[in-house]
Amino acid sequence: MSSIASSGAQSAIIGTKHSLYATTGAGTYALMVDTANLSLGDTLELSVDVAFASGGTRRQTYHVPYSHVQSDPGKISVPVIAPYGAEFHLKQTAGTGRSFDWCVVSL
Repeated sequence: MSSIASSGAQSAIIGTKHSLYATTGAGTYALMVDTANLSLGDTLELSVDVAFASGGTRRQTYHVPYSHVQSDPGKISVPVIAPYGAEFHLKQTAGTGRSFDWCVVSL
């Protein structure tokens, strides 16, 4: 059974890597982002960092870029196994700063 770990809306500032949610709790998580606001010339990156040891540095384990209008605007990451926690990011790298609804689901 899944549950919402966190959710919100992020107004992107071009070139800023926004931290959407961070946890030190063990679990399997998925990042969900509504990219319906993307337009021609916009580029968005979604990423997840995971720690591989207790108190260890989080390392990027998932990264996907999206550009322009999306025919399927609902984006869902692969399930991310995070025995020592994870951090979820959104970064718009080009275009006009947009707002994105998002949630992190604990699986």
